[in-house]
Amino acid sequence: MFDYAPHSHEPHGTFNDDYISGWDPTVEPWGRGMKEPETIEEELAIIAEALNAGIDPFPPKKEPSGLIRLGLGWFMIIIMVSWVSQLLYRSI
Repeated sequence: MFDYAPHSHEPHGTFNDDYISGWDPTVEPWGRGMKEPETIEEELAIIAEALNAGIDPFPPKKEPSGLIRLGLGWFMIIIMVSWVSQLLYRSI
């Protein structure tokens, strides 16, 4: 049903090649088929294209939520209570 093996008729750097190898050194880390901008004008042109396509190139930072910290704190409390109860049970 799903064929993830690379095929000879597909060009190098396709989904199947990347899926099998995990990382392709011939593909630039900044995007498939894009070269790093060499001048400010090229970089501004890329930003203008992103804005015209409706993509915000500089999204606002998300405020960190306290849920992860709260969950980790409760997890640590439960683990410590468990260890203390095991220690007291073994000492009796």
